[in-house]
Amino acid sequence: MTSDTVKLADRLRVALIPVLGSAIQRLIGHSLRFTEINAEVWGIKAQRSENAIYAFWHSSLLISPFFYRNRGIVGLISHSRDGELLTRAVELLGYVIVRGSTSRGSTQAFRRLVRRLREGRDVALTPDGPRGPREVAQVGTIELARLAGKKIVPFVFDCTRKKRLNSWDRLIVPMPFSKAVIVFGDPIEVDRRAGREEIEAKRKLLEDSLNEATLRAAEWVRAIEK
Repeated sequence: MTSDTVKLADRLRVALIPVLGSAIQRLIGHSLRFTEINAEVWGIKAQRSENAIYAFWHSSLLISPFFYRNRGIVGLISHSRDGELLTRAVELLGYVIVRGSTSRGSTQAFRRLVRRLREGRDVALTPDGPRGPREVAQVGTIELARLAGKKIVPFVFDCTRKKRLNSWDRLIVPMPFSKAVIVFGDPIEVDRRAGREEIEAKRKLLEDSLNEATLRAAEWVRAIEK
């Protein structure tokens, strides 16, 4: 196989996979029957006057973008090859993507997210992404909330019929026509003057809130399946 053939195959892959992925998200997403729990705090129909940081575990990455589609939400995706495919797919769902990581507050990507939040945009992040450890919140989301002066809204996704991939994040793949649930945790506010100890306490609070919401979602699924 010549280098030109390989390049052509790569270009086709980059062009076609995101379109296919976005189409699959829409097909599955439109077939799901969603229930929101604790949605009054910041759910999709909640009345609110300020923007926020939506935080969810990486395992929900397949279907969560569908739930908040076409709202101009800003997402953060890594510079990896898989990240390029994911970026193109979620842009087709109406997201604005910043490439990079929140692992270091000095990065350009981090500053761009702060700017977007101050402009009034919502931001969506996976606190355990892009490589884990699974369901362990990293400090970047807390630092972002502190610098931008915005609340963090934790939420999780689950559904009655699904597969979990054998990946580091145990990605949830919903089956069509499943009953799905979105569970919101209470918003988390971070003081702009927060020191190291308070930041760590808020990081742990975010992690605990997401894990508690995960348990609540699993209980809802078990009740539905009985």
